[in-house]
Amino acid sequence: MGNGEGGLLGQGKLETCHTPSKIRNLENVKIVTVESGAFNTLSLSKDGHLFSWGRGDGGQLGIDVSVMKTRLASFGVDSTDFICIAPEVIAFPDMNLKFIQIACGEAHCLALTTTNQVYGWGANNNGQLGNGECADDHDPGSGTRLTTKCEPIQLTALSNKQIIRISAAGAFSSFITRNGEVLMCGNDNKG
Repeated sequence: MGNGEGGLLGQGKLETCHTPSKIRNLENVKIVTVESGAFNTLSLSKDGHLFSWGRGDGGQLGIDVSVMKTRLASFGVDSTDFICIAPEVIAFPDMNLKFIQIACGEAHCLALTTTNQVYGWGANNNGQLGNGECADDHDPGSGTRLTTKCEPIQLTALSNKQIIRISAAGAFSSFITRNGEVLMCGNDNKG
C-alpha cells in the first residue's frame, strides 16, 4: 500500500493503493526477504534469485534499460522514465549464482552469494559500491557518469575477505567478514 508512482508498489500499475495487496508477479515465488531503498524494492526468493521493481534513475534496479522498456510496453505504459512497475528477475552473468542476503541504500543495492561473493549496482558517486570508483570518474566528452552501474558487478575488492554480512545505507555500505572485521566504503562527510 502507498504511493504507486514509478511502480514503487510492484503492482503493474502506477496507482496509489490504500490497503495491502499481493504482488501478482510473485504469487508463485517463495519470497524470504524484502528490502526497500528510497524509490525501489529488492526481494530474495527461497531459491536464491533476486527480483527488483520501482524507480531506477540511479541504476538501483539492476535491470537492463531495454528490458525495462519492453516490460513497460507489455503493461501498456508509455514512459521515458527508468521504472519497473512489476517485479523483474535480475540477470547475472552467471545465472547459477544463488544469493542469501540483500541490502538497499538510497540508490544502490548489494547482494551476497552462498559462496561469499558480493555484487553491487546503482549509484556509486561516493564509492558506495566499493569498486574503487567515485564521482570524479566520468567521461568529460559525453558527460556520462561512469560510476553508475545499471547492471550488477562483482565487487572484486572483497573477493578474498570471506564476507558473511552486508548492509547498505544512504550513500555508504558495510561488510562483516568471517573474522569479525568491519569494512566500509562510501560517503564519509559526516564521519
